[in-house]
Amino acid sequence: MRFPSTLACLASFVLAACGADDGNEGSGNTSDAGGSGAGPLDTLSSPQANCDALDLAAAPAVPITNAQVTPHPQGGTLVAGIFELASVKLYAQGIPVTGTAQARVEIQPGSASSGAARVALALDGSALGQSITQDVTGAGLYTISGSAMTVAEGCGGSNPLPALTYTASGTSLTLWTEYMITDPVAITIPIELVLAAE
Repeated sequence: MRFPSTLACLASFVLAACGADDGNEGSGNTSDAGGSGAGPLDTLSSPQANCDALDLAAAPAVPITNAQVTPHPQGGTLVAGIFELASVKLYAQGIPVTGTAQARVEIQPGSASSGAARVALALDGSALGQSITQDVTGAGLYTISGSAMTVAEGCGGSNPLPALTYTASGTSLTLWTEYMITDPVAITIPIELVLAAE
């Protein structure tokens, strides 16, 4: 069954360089051989992804909440900074997911409708009696239209969730997305992540 590793990719939600197997730590968080992707995020005359991984050592372990997810995106102005996970909620069609998650997201707007971002997320939990333990990181460029955000992986990874909706309000950032798994059965899993500025 692929549910646990698929959920780890799900929870990476955006910009993530998910590997094919659990424990594929660091996939997508390095630049190419020439180092062209490793510039600082504030170098946005030609926006580029910063492929240096964010550190989760001090990030809190947040319990996963199993509950109905009802997106209500309002868009808003994204501000520069690092945001830390405050709550995570998902609804896996009655499949209980237990455990904790850590996440940090860095946003560096280049304009009102585009910029660069990085994400690091770690899961430590279980579903259907199987362990979910994985660290994922990624980075890329985003564009915004209304309350919709589209993300292009920029560090060699494979972004499984290139589109999401959001609400940004000062020091708070809420992200909504969903993911479809097909094994063992087809399930669409909505997810909501609430982050607060550090």
